[in-house]
Amino acid sequence: MKSLKPLIIASMILTVGMGAFAQDAQQDSGSGTRSEFYVVQIPIERVFAHTKGYIVEYRQTPLVNKKIYIPMEWFVPATGENKGTARKGEIILMGTGALWPHISVYYKDGVVDHVRLYVRRDGHHFTWGYVNPAENIDAHFENITDLKIEYK
Repeated sequence: MKSLKPLIIASMILTVGMGAFAQDAQQDSGSGTRSEFYVVQIPIERVFAHTKGYIVEYRQTPLVNKKIYIPMEWFVPATGENKGTARKGEIILMGTGALWPHISVYYKDGVVDHVRLYVRRDGHHFTWGYVNPAENIDAHFENITDLKIEYK
């Protein structure tokens, strides 16, 4: 038991020291290094590629899935007058690791500023879905300026 006493004291000192460090880091973040974005990460059930954009199916509750429609224009670099304007969407292709496909939604002043889709590189992965070409869903991608994501 005597040999454990120095370890317990050392762990207490380390814990107190880490708490003080965390307080310092919190104070530093208020001095201009705080991000202007609020980020929400949502696991994706399936992603459907369409000529007009991407349909992202996510789980709102254990029994309810919802879909959001993200137009292709969000993923294309701006040209002409708008050249240099940041894209609203970015696709990041993941390999075969343990990460599950998800979407990161970046809010600025309560409005969606941009999104990042983290999807499997392999288009045959079961998280990729296919849209029936006979199904006319073009209207779902028109005039989208913000995403209405319903949370639990």
